Amino acid sequence: AEYMYFRPRFASRTQRELSTVASSSSLESDSVRFRMTSTMKADTSAKQAILDRISTKPVDGPELPRVDHAAVTTFDDPHAKFTEMLEFVGGQVHRVRRAADVLPILDEIPVFQDASRIASLVPRCVPPTVDLAPIDDPHMLSTLDWTIALGEFMVAENGAIWINGKTLPHRVLLFIAQYLAIVVPAEQIVSY
Repeated sequence: AEYMYFRPRFASRTQRELSTVASSSSLESDSVRFRMTSTMKADTSAKQAILDRISTKPVDGPELPRVDHAAVTTFDDPHAKFTEMLEFVGGQVHRVRRAADVLPILDEIPVFQDASRIASLVPRCVPPTVDLAPIDDPHMLSTLDWTIALGEFMVAENGAIWINGKTLPHRVLLFIAQYLAIVVPAEQIVSY
């Protein structure tokens, strides 16, 4: 699967330009009605109508570049390179044989021993102490001590770990806790 981030072309337009677009005859001919407030902010229906109109227009983009896989850097030992890069930025790597071996390693860390609020998205490794299901306001997570997340794969070249956002009930979990541990299957590693 390919993932792409893009910003709609209208995102950089000013409110005055949006007002002009909203009142143009091409939009009015489609029976779309817009109301602008005195502060030039579009109401919700106007915004949605503009977005709907834009989404019907095809956008031609440049072709993706061809990758010469022979010229791409590979590593004889991607795990060693991953460890080197992660330690370079202050992280730690611990290899375990089973998921149950994660908790004893964390229990050796004093700040984990003292932790009272642990959000674990990998309960087979670390049992959670915080139930994330009833939390609808991410601000309620501001006192988390640890987040234990599940990584999809590791990148040896830069020590990155990819996490599927769909596994996170709140995206802020990766950033708001005092400490973060990510569990990734060892075979899920790429060089670049």
